[in-house]
Parts: sequence; C-alpha cells; structure tokens
Amino acid sequence: MTMYRFKSRATSDLLMHQAVGQQLLTLLGKDPEGAGVILWQDMAHARRVLTQAAQAEAQDPKPEETEATEDAWEAAQQGQGISLAQRIVPFLETLKRCEAAQVDLVWGV
Repeated sequence: MTMYRFKSRATSDLLMHQAVGQQLLTLLGKDPEGAGVILWQDMAHARRVLTQAAQAEAQDPKPEETEATEDAWEAAQQGQGISLAQRIVPFLETLKRCEAAQVDLVWGV
C-alpha cells in the first residue's frame, strides 16, 4: 500500500493513503507525482480550497450504498465512501499549525 508522508517542522508526520493524498493535492493544483511543497504563505488559501471542495461534495447526491463485498472493503481502505469533509480534517489541522508556525509542508522528500 502506497502512502503519502506530509512533513513539517511544526507537526508530526501526516500519513495518507495514496488515493486520498492524490485527491487533495490535485484539488490544490499540486502535482501528486513526486515531491512538492505548500508554502506557509499559501496555507490559508489551501484550507479555503479544500473546505469549498468538501462543501461542494456534500451538496452532490450520494451514490447508493453498496453491499459489504471485497470490492467495498478495498474501496473503504482507499478512503472511498468517506466524505471529503472527513478526510481533510487532519490535513486542515496540519495546514493551520504550519501556517501559525510559519513553516512549509513538504511531501515526497
């Protein structure tokens, strides 16, 4: 299982499943392939973008619930079936702490 490891000097490492990390980075306009950085000066904007995306998702109709099958279990392990609003909470907190400490958040390094 591939994971993203987000690092900063202000927080402990934040680990995310690959699919979730890719989704968040794509929403932020970052290349999910390879290393990257979110500058502390850009974190308020990043939090707004993610919050707006979560609100937009909440307004979309939900797909029908699926049976508890092996495919459903694998989807749950990759963060599917869990709302974006739930998935972004630790990331938003990390961004908030990094901004307050004026340190950047990096991944893939």
